[in-house]
Parts: sequence; structure tokens; C-alpha cells
Amino acid sequence: MNLILRQVIVIDPRSPYHSKTTDIYFSEGKIKQIGVNLASVPGVLEVSEEGLCISPGFTDFQATIGEPGREMRETLESASKGAIRGGITTLCMLPSTQPPLDNRAQIEFIVGRNASLPITIHPLGALTVGREGKEMAELLDMAETGITAFTDGKRNIENPKLFELILQYAKNRNLLVVHHADTFKLTQHGIMHEGEVSTRLGLKGFPAFAEEMAIQRDLYILEYTGGRLHIPIITTKGSVELIRKAKSKGLLVTCGTAPQYLLFTDESLEFFDPLFKVNPPYRNRKDVEALLQGLSDGTIDVLCSDHTPVDDEHKNHELEHAEFGITNLETFFAAARTATHANIDLTILVEKISINPSKLAGINLPIVREEEPANFSLFFPDASWTYDANQTLSLSKNTPFHQYTFKGKPYGIITTKQLYFS
Repeated sequence: MNLILRQVIVIDPRSPYHSKTTDIYFSEGKIKQIGVNLASVPGVLEVSEEGLCISPGFTDFQATIGEPGREMRETLESASKGAIRGGITTLCMLPSTQPPLDNRAQIEFIVGRNASLPITIHPLGALTVGREGKEMAELLDMAETGITAFTDGKRNIENPKLFELILQYAKNRNLLVVHHADTFKLTQHGIMHEGEVSTRLGLKGFPAFAEEMAIQRDLYILEYTGGRLHIPIITTKGSVELIRKAKSKGLLVTCGTAPQYLLFTDESLEFFDPLFKVNPPYRNRKDVEALLQGLSDGTIDVLCSDHTPVDDEHKNHELEHAEFGITNLETFFAAARTATHANIDLTILVEKISINPSKLAGINLPIVREEEPANFSLFFPDASWTYDANQTLSLSKNTPFHQYTFKGKPYGIITTKQLYFS
């Protein structure tokens, strides 16, 4: 892959070229030269687009892929195509497959598929056997494949003693524990956020304190055991305050959210549309404001897509019976930019969707400088465009973003393999 980008704006706070407009010459899978008015090279493609930006590759820290077991929802290949369209170079894949990614052989299967994929799919190993919350999985054996982050996906480990042992074990090996914040007994029949809207609609709710109780419990155990803990999706004002306080005490806790929780509220379910049924649920306006503040002040470290594909057979039902989930690979960056452009500088956004998640996943993310291997995203930060869900590359179409107009558009990705246009 040989390419010259002309007059591209660098967004990478680690780079000496950060915020500068320059030319970049890629050759043999790496940055060969950076400078103003680089000489043309015969036979080399040149791209010159006004306002085009380059950043370290977007790293999506939480995405569900159906393969293996639910290939009708999403395969590794279809997820890769959707990720490219969204400007994503690395997908961190939840172990929520059938069978789960709870052993070394399953992890090696996913890692082995990367040679044939245009992007990198980075598996996260399960914390417990079968993701059943009963017995710790062989974390060290899986870690020998190179992964360092583990989760049971959208399942909370109810047994506090087991969670304590997991944190202690992970601490001794510097592994990251990623844990879904939920108190299942309080939410198992819920459909949406519990509050004024759910009462008016007559729908069972997820109380905010179910998320906050789970976080508080985990923080108590973390303070006792030490180690590193990441809460992948927080959605309430109380959760932001709990994480902020824990960080001020010096606990090694990080957290994330997804851009859809900044764009939608519980009022989105006024018309009982199952496309707005997600787990955790959309909260109220005060929660959204708290999440935006948390992103701005550094309490929230990461934005992820929380891509959860669901086939039509299981999504297109009356609200009570429809499965939770949203497809969000193709719209990830656009939704994040749309939700944050008025509150958060573009550099900070790149940290949330690129630099920070790669650190959590233990991925060495290249810097925009000479001799670095190609792993970069290209995008227009201020372009306005409208998404057509009928053109999706995902095998599932459970998106609320059909005909939604975004600010910020992916242009493509550059990897050691190729330049791929969105």
C-alpha cells in the first residue's frame, strides 16, 4: 500500500505533528515521510480532500459479534466491513458467543482469523466459565495468547466472593477486569429506564440505583483487593459521581459509555419502538447532562459503540418481547462526534475513541510520525450527512439511526494491509 495524503490535519496529542496540516507518505505499510509539499512519487495514489483529518485508528472497546454460533446476526467478516465504514481499525469483541470465548482455543480461533480480515478483531476473554458467574475461567491460559482484558459481557457476577477472587487473581498478573454494572434481581423484567416516562407508559423499568448499587459494590471490593477495574457502560448521574469519587481516592477504575446514551433519552420509547430498547436503557435528560460532564472532565475515559446486532426475527416484536440491542459500527464515530461536538474538543474525542481504549485493551497504537506502522482513521469532523440503514453492511438492521443526520463523517482507514474507503 503506497499513498500520499495531501494537506491532511493531524489529530494525535502524542504526535509532534498534532494539529498541523501536512502531507503524509505511506509506503510498505508504514509512514515513510511527513512534510509540507512532499514530492510526488510515480504510480503512487494521492488523496487530497479539504478538511480531511487523520488520527490513530479508532478502537471500539465493546462490540458484540455473532460468530461463532450466531452468524445470522453478524460474522467476523461483516463486522469488519461495518467497522471500516465507521472508520474503526480495531474491534474489541465481547466473549458473548456460542460457545463463549472462555478458553484458549476459542481466543486463538478469533486471533487466527485476523490474517484474512481487513481490520483487527481483538477478543476479550470471559471472566467465568461459560459466562455463568460460577467459576473463574482460565484467565492466565487465555492471557498467554496476548490478551489482557476479560469480561463476561453484559452479565454481572452476583457472587461477591468470586468477584473478589477474580480481582485478586487479575491484579497479580496485571490483567484488566471489565464488569457490566447491573443488579439483575432488580432489572430482570425491565424494558426501559424506571421513572416518570415508564410509569406513564405502563412499562417495567430498570431503576438507576440497580446500576449504581453494582458499581458501588465493585468499588468496595476493588478498594479491598486492588487491581484494575473498567465499567464499560455507565448511564446515570449517580454512576458518574461514584466513579469520580473513586478516582479521587486513587482507585484504578476506568469507565465508558456509548454515544447513543448521549443522544437518546427514555422519552425515545414514547412510541414503543423496539429499536430504542437497549441494555442498559436510555435514561433521562439529567443523566445525559451528567454523562457529557463526565466525558469533559475525564471521569469517563472511553466511548464505545456497544454494537449489539439482533436479527429481525428477535427484534421486530412488540416491545416486551423484542431483544435488547443496537447496531452501531457504521455510525459510531458520527454519533460520538454529533453528541459531543458542542462540549468536547476533537482531540479529547480522539482520546476517548482511540488512544484510551487501546491502552485498556493492551494494544500498541501507532503514533502519527515517521516509521510508524499504518493503523489510522481518516474523517471529516464537521461534515453533515444522513445515514441510510437500508445500505448497511451489517447482517442486522436494528438501528434507530435510519435517516438520522450526523455531524462528522468517516472517510476511510489505513492499515498495514491497505487503504480502505468508508
